[in-house]
Amino acid sequence: MPKDEKSEADDVWQHGQEGRIHFFVHKPTRRCGIHIRGLADLVGVDEKALRSAILKVNSAPKKQDDLRKNYKTSLYNILKDREIFLVDLRNNSPKLNGKEVKVLLADICFDVAHYYSGKGYKAAHQTVGEMGRLGAPQFIFIKSGFNPQANSVILDEIEYLLAKEEIQVTKSRTGMIWLYTNPNTGECGIGLKSLTHICGGVALKQVITCIEQHQEHNKAFIRTGADAIVRSNIAYDTIYYFGHQAKPRKTKAKEWAAKLQQIDTYIHHKTGYAEVNRESKDELIAAQQREIERLRKQLGLYNAGGLVRWHFLLGTTLDHKFGGSGHV
Repeated sequence: MPKDEKSEADDVWQHGQEGRIHFFVHKPTRRCGIHIRGLADLVGVDEKALRSAILKVNSAPKKQDDLRKNYKTSLYNILKDREIFLVDLRNNSPKLNGKEVKVLLADICFDVAHYYSGKGYKAAHQTVGEMGRLGAPQFIFIKSGFNPQANSVILDEIEYLLAKEEIQVTKSRTGMIWLYTNPNTGECGIGLKSLTHICGGVALKQVITCIEQHQEHNKAFIRTGADAIVRSNIAYDTIYYFGHQAKPRKTKAKEWAAKLQQIDTYIHHKTGYAEVNRESKDELIAAQQREIERLRKQLGLYNAGGLVRWHFLLGTTLDHKFGGSGHV
């Protein structure tokens, strides 16, 4: 990486570079984007023109409709009222050379490239093709060297797929949550301490009390101890309780309860777990059974009723052992 383009990415930011193009991934949330200068190169337009078009969207008057009409362009209409720049939960942008830089979110990058592709820009057309084939986030993951399935942790001799995500706990506080999936079984859950963050900053003791009162409390944990993992269904019921039933109810818990209605799917996606297709499993088993049956018939060890022809098996064994005819 050139010295004048040194990234100050740490455990939070994943940074990759190809020439003048910089790619960033916010690892806790997996939100990602491309430096505005790099996107200009990818779509084949002047950086100043792109920067001006993007900044106009942010600076357009919000209340005076007559003035706002003067700002409207086709690109403006595509980007208006959308989140444009990649930031962390504290609204900090990625840094290069000690300075925060403007990084456009992945979906914005794709829409900008698509816009200029429609205008006949060859570079934009190529970029749209690459992003469209992979998906804009995956395109940036690859370019930045970010592997969403790389994280794992060994607990009780089991290597769990692990995802860490920084979330807003209260208006003034953020926290890290830990999600786990057993890659062998698909069983998944949430770290016990993480539930305190998801439930809006409630005390750990309150979370434990809620779990102990659950009708399936004896099956609540995938593992106990310092890195306790709460099973996904119990975790969801706990979150729902603090969002809808506890007094006072927690707004963040209510939001997460709505978000995690398909909690297993959410955790599997975040941890990078891919369940083997059930139909593929059935086809494999059926193929194995057909092969076993074919070998049985070929060897002639079973009669029409499926019973072993022991005299034939004995003769075959003697023939192999002593080199005789094997006939009994």
